[in-house]
Amino acid sequence: MWDHALKPGPVWTVQPEISTHFPLLAQNQARARTEMSGDPVICSTSNLLPGKRPQLMLDAFEALLPHWPKAHLYLCYRFDDMLPALRARLAHAPALAQAVTLMGHVPRDQMADLYNSADIYLLTSKHEIGPTSFTEAAACGAIPVCTDLASIRKMSDAGKIGILFPLEASGDEIAQAMLPLRNQISDQNRADIRAYFETYLSYDKIVGGMVAQWAQPRRT
Repeated sequence: MWDHALKPGPVWTVQPEISTHFPLLAQNQARARTEMSGDPVICSTSNLLPGKRPQLMLDAFEALLPHWPKAHLYLCYRFDDMLPALRARLAHAPALAQAVTLMGHVPRDQMADLYNSADIYLLTSKHEIGPTSFTEAAACGAIPVCTDLASIRKMSDAGKIGILFPLEASGDEIAQAMLPLRNQISDQNRADIRAYFETYLSYDKIVGGMVAQWAQPRRT
């Protein structure tokens, strides 16, 4: 979340969490700054908490590795309750450990580079209410792969961008759903996802929709 102090203003002042100003950047330049690499690069910005299901994320990624041997998963998080369990798992799975980086907390001013470095944004949460990270990833052109939750279904227009997988999906099932994405990773696809963001998820679109709603005549 933005480190934001409220200041006096109109009652409809928009909170930064509803969208993002993150730009679409040249991916090679972003990766030069983050030193992230992989083919493809997959990132998660979910905290390591039970409700975010990081073990399921590792299940899916481990199932992908035989098909995508050069893939790399980067986990960015602030809260790390499940970090010991993940480290224990990686300690007993050398091939998986080599392909996973536990980044920990990434400063806010580096997050745009992180999202722009990613080909795929992965979210395995059981519950989300309009996750800001989805909007940020889309702004930076990353393909979203997410649990099919009501909020994400609405934000993605029922999976118009990326992939939605059922809440009860296993790691193997998530991996199988992701395999076709390998042929979609391109600069053009990044631009298309950015265009979707600008059309549906940007501040202008969200605030415009809010103002239009408020302007509707109301019965008294």
